Amino acid sequence: FRSVGNLLFLSIGGYFSDRMPRKRFIGGVLCLWAAALLTYVLTENYYILLFCMMFSMGGSTMIATSINVVTPLMFASPAAMVSIFNFLQGVGITVSQNVGGRFADRISSWHTANLIILIIAVICLALLMTLKLPDPEPKAEKASPLLILRQPQSIFLIVICGGYFVAEHGLMNWLTSYGSKHLGYTVPEA
Repeated sequence: FRSVGNLLFLSIGGYFSDRMPRKRFIGGVLCLWAAALLTYVLTENYYILLFCMMFSMGGSTMIATSINVVTPLMFASPAAMVSIFNFLQGVGITVSQNVGGRFADRISSWHTANLIILIIAVICLALLMTLKLPDPEPKAEKASPLLILRQPQSIFLIVICGGYFVAEHGLMNWLTSYGSKHLGYTVPEA
């Protein structure tokens, strides 16, 4: 469901992000993401949590993608700013997994962690409302997805992105299991 959420948000979200005011689009995605977090806080039903995983993972991916799209339009040195934002995202992911992993022994910890993230999401939404973001410019000519896929660069980008996602998500999902099952670590240590 996690990958389905990413796929849906990037394909459908990409369509809407080109046609809506950016502040409204990013705010809407933030609201969908926050709704999934709120659901994580309020329920323990496996099927509901699984369904909401599409919205939390897809929403966070779309937010990160939107930031990468907007950054070059707002800053004089976009490559540096995108690098800084991605570095900070990596630091946040590393720290949150390290800290969260130490307390992830009860469902109440899950609820608390999601409540903290939800509070941060609400703060981010409030901050977003204070920003002036450039709106997408209407484009005269739209390339069809088939035309894009026929370009020689497309296959390389697909392989690069695919390799990246396999590495990132494969390591993230399997490293804890490997450490706990085969290396003898406890789950928080792994």
